[in-house]
Amino acid sequence: MPSTRRLSALCATSIVFLSAAAPSFAADFGVLTSVDVCDSLGVSGLTLSSGDACLKISGEVEYVFRWGNYDRSYRAINDLKYSSGPTIFLGNGALDWDSELTSTLTFDASSASDFGVARGVITLEGKEEIVFENLALDSREREMNVDEAYIAIGDKTVLMAGIKDTIAKTGNDTSFTFQQLFHQNRASGVGFNANVTGTDIDTDGHVIQVTTDLGNGVTAGAALEDLDDLGTLVGVVTYKSDMLDGHVTVLADEVLSGMVNDWAIHAGLTADLGDYRVRGALAANNDGWWNVLGTADAEFDIFTLATGVEATSEDEFGAAASVSVELDAVTVNVGSRMFREFDGDVTIDTGFEVEYEMSATITLVAGGGYIHESDRAAGITYGEASLEWAPSRNFDTELTGRVHSRPGDDLGYRLSFTATKSFE
Repeated sequence: MPSTRRLSALCATSIVFLSAAAPSFAADFGVLTSVDVCDSLGVSGLTLSSGDACLKISGEVEYVFRWGNYDRSYRAINDLKYSSGPTIFLGNGALDWDSELTSTLTFDASSASDFGVARGVITLEGKEEIVFENLALDSREREMNVDEAYIAIGDKTVLMAGIKDTIAKTGNDTSFTFQQLFHQNRASGVGFNANVTGTDIDTDGHVIQVTTDLGNGVTAGAALEDLDDLGTLVGVVTYKSDMLDGHVTVLADEVLSGMVNDWAIHAGLTADLGDYRVRGALAANNDGWWNVLGTADAEFDIFTLATGVEATSEDEFGAAASVSVELDAVTVNVGSRMFREFDGDVTIDTGFEVEYEMSATITLVAGGGYIHESDRAAGITYGEASLEWAPSRNFDTELTGRVHSRPGDDLGYRLSFTATKSFE
């Protein structure tokens, strides 16, 4: 038998030989290389793999604490009408505070099939909130829900079924201006549902959806959604290129009853022409309600000028304009927006904002403004300042203070602390 020393020398020589020969062995036989199943499926991020399956885990945790004198709310535009401006809080002499924690956790399992990638997705959403108004406990809420739970299969054409968000597209419908348009502030752009007509078309929930990539930037989709109620039929076509980004969405509700009660349309298109951008959007429904939005901006060296307009079928009209100036680490925004209600009342909100990047992780933002209402003698002055700290990737904290003041009313103020961490 060989001695221990001779055996060690033989092993060392064998290792050196195999190391030198490994590239040729791998090239000839492919036995010394392997590809993770997540890589082969095109899945990246926080993943676990086993056999032919890949599991991606992602989520977010957010905590918010608010304190001040802000329980008494007021709207600069009458909240009995469809359009309404941002909620203004005024003081009433007693302190308020609330503590809120929200979390989401998503498990996305993938595997290969003859028809493309097969996926199963589950998203859990939790919330705990405690609210004190006027020094007294107002509400306490704790819940954990299944926000999404669906299966999907396919590559260019994908079939999805379960509890899931809608495939309806409602983007490309916000103004480029520093301030949101007043109606946009409520509808997140233009909206096909309208309080004035009582139309309320439900989407997402229990769904069966099909989307397909038609090539050349065109995609299409069709779905039955809200299947846990009366059902909504959704159809959507999108187009995206280097210059254009747009969509058309059509909806019809209560289709499970054998008839269509309401239908609606939402469309938006953005043209990016380099230093110039133009956008238009429309939403309407069968009750005669419509609202439109148009906006454009242009870059001139350190200046960016933007304007936007909106209108509704209720004889409401709004407009906004702003200028942004970028000077090294400082960005200054100045703008004004107005809204004319159907009865002729006019609200004008003029404000400014200064953003200063103190370092790579710390940003200071401060601003203020004045709201004028044609049907009131005294306007509202407001101010806000925030300190944002982002010490690492996907971790953000923010400390914000905001005050509202109107002659004859108590000062409204609120101090907020927010911390957010996401992972994927």
